[in-house]
Amino acid sequence: MKQLTNLEKRARRRIAKASKRGRYLIVSR
Repeated sequence: MKQLTNLEKRARRRIAKASKRGRYLIVSR
């Protein structure tokens, strides 16, 4: 198993937040 680096974890968290925000914007429209 490959361990995730802090950067990868951060990037994934950012992507998750971005996708949630995107859905939010689409719904609010």
